[in-house]
Amino acid sequence: MGELINVRKFQDDIATENAIKNQVHKKLEMYEGDFKRFELYCIQTHRSISFDALEKYLYHTIANEGL
Repeated sequence: MGELINVRKFQDDIATENAIKNQVHKKLEMYEGDFKRFELYCIQTHRSISFDALEKYLYHTIANEGL
């Protein structure tokens, strides 16, 4: 019976990993445009992609575009 528990655990682990991968993929697709706009902002302002640049981008977006 110990083998059945291990197989079930293995199947549960695979199902969980697949569900997580699917959610990550959905989020990447959903926010792809945002990522591209942030990347373009970094290119235009000669910034490396970093958390600091993200803060500046978010401030710029809110202050200048009224989002």
